[in-house]
Amino acid sequence: MDIAVLTTQLFDQPGNGGERCTERLLHALLDAGHRVHVAGRGSVPAARPARLHMQTLGPASQAFDNMSWLARTAALAGAWARGQASTVHRLGADGTATQARRWLKSTAAGMDTLVVDHLQVHDWVRRCGARLPTPLLLMHNLESDGYAEQARHAAQAGQRARSFVLAREARLLRALELQALRGARAVACLSECDAVRLRELVRQARANVGVVVLPGYAQPALAGPPLPARPAGAQRRIGMLGTWTWGPNREGLLWLLQHVWPRLRSDCELVLAGSLPPALTLPRGVQALGRVDDVGAFYAQVDVVAIPSHSGSGVQEKAIEAVARAPLIVATRHALRGLAPGLPAHVHTADDPDSFALLCAQAVAPPFEQHHAQTQAWATQRRQAYGSALAQCLPKHSAKVVTAALQLQPPAQSQPTCQPTSAAGR
Repeated sequence: MDIAVLTTQLFDQPGNGGERCTERLLHALLDAGHRVHVAGRGSVPAARPARLHMQTLGPASQAFDNMSWLARTAALAGAWARGQASTVHRLGADGTATQARRWLKSTAAGMDTLVVDHLQVHDWVRRCGARLPTPLLLMHNLESDGYAEQARHAAQAGQRARSFVLAREARLLRALELQALRGARAVACLSECDAVRLRELVRQARANVGVVVLPGYAQPALAGPPLPARPAGAQRRIGMLGTWTWGPNREGLLWLLQHVWPRLRSDCELVLAGSLPPALTLPRGVQALGRVDDVGAFYAQVDVVAIPSHSGSGVQEKAIEAVARAPLIVATRHALRGLAPGLPAHVHTADDPDSFALLCAQAVAPPFEQHHAQTQAWATQRRQAYGSALAQCLPKHSAKVVTAALQLQPPAQSQPTCQPTSAAGR
């Protein structure tokens, strides 16, 4: 089939969790034999598979937290003037929304199906004004719930202006979610927890749409060789990898710095990889590397990877990556949402500061052979489940084939659609 994918960002190598999730989707569609036509902001990679066609809609967008104070103020004012959610307004800036609608009319309208990758790009679809294939909606996380949660935290901290802005974002994104659910042929998400919540929203929207879970897994390239042995007597190095300017990641980092770090032994050090908030002051013994290009090299430098998440939805892509590559993991149960069952033995869970600190300081990594066998089995099972779930959400036959068949068959026949995974999906 010819499948159109409308997404937020084009990339050569994924640079964050959302892009890794998109990369997994594209790989799965190509592996199934489809021709995939993708449009999004950013540059088109020079090297790509023959069946993967890409169209840029405009320059790459900048993360809100990385913008200057003046640029953030202007972006919020523009969203307010247009009555749009801030994330929707910034994504469609610089003429991108116009280019997206042109691509939808010229390219996506002739495809067998359309995949809306990220909630915010649904705004382009609903404003297109052309007849389009009924889309599959891929929800990376529950956008409105996430912003509502951040608004509550801001209110509790006495940040009234921030709470107001976040609550407005949550309200407008909830309206967009309900509209997207009403117009989708199927909805895919990344964890069963999100699926339960989405089925509630499906009922609220009075939509007739199925909700399926696409279980995340690491790409084969992440399966690396044994890590070199750390020198005897060396300090215990605890690594953390993520975009720390993102709200849920930042909250987890602050929890570890405030509650876990004081409980760790003096022979432990913490190594942070990824973008940090500019105003964050790190305690003694914490090293900041900034963004790292070689994740494998980072894992080779540490004894244990800590993932202390307590908020957010979807799945933690850095947790999926760590399961495949890190020698040892200590994570909260929330950080591992959507990744069970069958997690390998090198993954440990703890939710209170004392237990988290104890595991970070004392847990022992299993032998490489055991680690490799278990992680490969885990990834293989999830890869197969991902392909099966994705197939449920796509048309069973090419629209072109179905159209030709209808000329020879009684008009009562129709193209199959994805059915709800349970009665709760209706």
